[in-house]
Amino acid sequence: MSLPLLDTMTRAEASAVLAHEMAHFAGGDTEHSRKRGLLLSRFDQYIAALFEGVLSIPIGIFMGAFRDLVGLAVAQKQREDEFRADRVAAEHTSAEGIGHALMRLAAYSQYRSRVEDNLFSATGMHADLGIAQRVATGFLPFVQTSEFRSAIDGLTVPHPYDSHPPLQERLAAVGVPTDPARFAEVLQPHTESTWLDEVEGGRDSSRPCGETYEARFKQVHEHQLAYRYRPDTPEEEAHVLRFFPEVSFDGSGVEVTLTYAEVRIHGEEPLPYRDIASARVEDRRFGNTWT
Repeated sequence: MSLPLLDTMTRAEASAVLAHEMAHFAGGDTEHSRKRGLLLSRFDQYIAALFEGVLSIPIGIFMGAFRDLVGLAVAQKQREDEFRADRVAAEHTSAEGIGHALMRLAAYSQYRSRVEDNLFSATGMHADLGIAQRVATGFLPFVQTSEFRSAIDGLTVPHPYDSHPPLQERLAAVGVPTDPARFAEVLQPHTESTWLDEVEGGRDSSRPCGETYEARFKQVHEHQLAYRYRPDTPEEEAHVLRFFPEVSFDGSGVEVTLTYAEVRIHGEEPLPYRDIASARVEDRRFGNTWT
């Protein structure tokens, strides 16, 4: 759980999340997931190897179908594990604690993803991202919209390793009302201190962590822009050249230059990449020739 997310949760919600995760450890779910992941990875490699041989392809098809059945069984087991961990959290903390935590996790993650997707899809460079500020100011208005309420049924609580049951099913299982109108009430900002106040240096470390994340986000976004631009303006061309500068080399005594848009051969007209239908290398006794 990120520090900014932890700071949005009440102490009761954070306690419920900890109880939920401890239930996974106590029930052996974490160890089983680790072992199962390794076995399934090896099994997938085995199936891929079967498709490399002509005679073994029928076996590969059969084993692939078996792998799908195993996947269904694993998904069912994971769902049962999640419901059990929710029950344990409700018993040791409160049903509202785990229910409200699940609401906040699902809503916060969806909105943050929405904010980041919009920033990443922008066609211009960002002077200042301000992701944390955008999420903080826009989160509550978002959960009050009809667009969010219509998406509640399909919401799941994000998890790095496996798929989780839909949010509505998990709320119903612990006896928490699932009326979409209650989401805005539950997710209202709270004034009490949070677990982040108990983390030594938590607030001080949260800021540089966010700055580091935004710097990486901005770097990847600018790199992707170099692939998206045609370019159509001098500024866009300069940006593309920043990532794809011209490269020249000697091609059998003739200077060849590669740009982001074309191949330039000394003494010949530039050849745009869009006009190249095919390329091949001719093996020669004393060297190769590219044509």
